[in-house]
Amino acid sequence: MKKYALIWPLANIRANPWISFSSVLGVAAATFVVTTLLGFLSGYESAVRRDVDRMGYDLLITAKGCPYEAATLMLRGGVGLRYMPDGVVERLRADPTVVATHPTLIHPVREPSNPEGMAIYKGVSPGLFKALRLSMEEGEWFPEDGGEAAAEGVILGYEAAEFESRHAGDAFLIPGGSGREPIKTRVLGVLKRTGTQMDGATLLPLAQVQTLFRLEGKLTGVGVQTDPERAADAEALRERYHAEAELQVVSLSQVEAALRRAMVGMKDVVALLALVLALLAGAVLVNTSLLRVIADHSRFTALHAIGLPRTSLMTAAAVESLLLVGGGTVIGLLIASIAGGPSGALLADYLPYIPGGTLVEIRPEVAGMVLLGALVLSLITSLVPVLRLRSLGDLSGLRGG
Repeated sequence: MKKYALIWPLANIRANPWISFSSVLGVAAATFVVTTLLGFLSGYESAVRRDVDRMGYDLLITAKGCPYEAATLMLRGGVGLRYMPDGVVERLRADPTVVATHPTLIHPVREPSNPEGMAIYKGVSPGLFKALRLSMEEGEWFPEDGGEAAAEGVILGYEAAEFESRHAGDAFLIPGGSGREPIKTRVLGVLKRTGTQMDGATLLPLAQVQTLFRLEGKLTGVGVQTDPERAADAEALRERYHAEAELQVVSLSQVEAALRRAMVGMKDVVALLALVLALLAGAVLVNTSLLRVIADHSRFTALHAIGLPRTSLMTAAAVESLLLVGGGTVIGLLIASIAGGPSGALLADYLPYIPGGTLVEIRPEVAGMVLLGALVLSLITSLVPVLRLRSLGDLSGLRGG
């Protein structure tokens, strides 16, 4: 009898193709949506944390402006175009709480050959490479032995290099403008993709950008690394500079706290939506299970009358439910894994902040949770045919002897 516990369910699935197909399709659709939502929640949180970790410093000091805009730009690798005096850097370096400073100067230049009409030139300090944990796709970074001011060449972000079709060693032209002559130089190196504003930037040593664009003594931001053992002094430092009329300070802890609150709210919404979808899938399966049992009631009655025990019929019904739910779940997981990129891009249109990297990550624990839920769902839906079959009475009198 045991070998028929699989043969009969398969035969029954083949005998009712449309009902079986609708069951598998409903489970696959629900699995795809639930898995994508759970994977998005996990992937988005990981991507945000990677962006935060990649900042490499604890405070960002910029010219006075909107702190929320500064926080977003801080995560994306840039700051606004309000300028601040570079004397702030010397004061910060003299503070015993400060371990390192990373001044930057961003300057956009109108460039007709760029599809966005603007090229971003960014003056950086040599230590930014280690602070932001950058990596070179090819070529080399600016020298860090004090010779960066005399370095002849630029470093391109990954997307800037792709657009310009440039590689390390190639010639590069910095366009002229406002009475400034074009400058011929070369590409020192190309950065690996970061998912931040750095990907589209052309990097130069800070002093060169200040001189080239006549912005001597000006900065757009200073990243500050503080001593982790002097947290109280770091907070006092933040308040002291934030109190200055021309400056504002965004701390990494503030950004993390804001993101954490947003993630808590997002988790609640996603969990509720996933629960609703699971309940809808369960309702569809219960309905289709009931339809199958009603359609096969006469056949089950005949099988029971000729001597097949009710336990065998119940087992066959449970196996059939497990095959349908399991098949639909596996299909849904495969679709979610393949369509993770497009799904993340679609969801990104509704997000106020889009971190770099993959937004939908189908981790093993997520897939395991979905499979466990599918097993529970199959057991629940198998109760419908089981309860129906239990109503069959003793039909031995119909066997004729």
